[in-house]
Amino acid sequence: MQYAVLIIFAFLMISIVFIMIPRAAVSAERIDEVLETEPVIVDPEKPEKFHSDLKGIIEFRDVAFRYPGAEDDVLKHITFTANPARPRL
Repeated sequence: MQYAVLIIFAFLMISIVFIMIPRAAVSAERIDEVLETEPVIVDPEKPEKFHSDLKGIIEFRDVAFRYPGAEDDVLKHITFTANPARPRL
C-alpha cells in the first residue's frame, strides 16, 4: 500500500511539473520583454545643473488621477505639499 501511494505521489508531482513548465515559459518571455524594452525617457547627454540657491515648493490641491481610456478616477481629492529637501548634517 505504501509503495502504491509513493508511486501515485510521484506521478502527481510529474503532472504538476508538466503544468508549471508552460506557465514558467510564458512568464520568462514576459520578463525578457520587459528587460529588453528601451526606455522612452532618456537622460540628456549634457544635463544642466540648477543653482543651489534656488528652492521651491510643489503643492497639489484636490487633484485626481485617471488612466488613459478609463471612465473613473483611480485617485480622487488628493492634496499634498512637497517641500525642498533639507541638507543632512
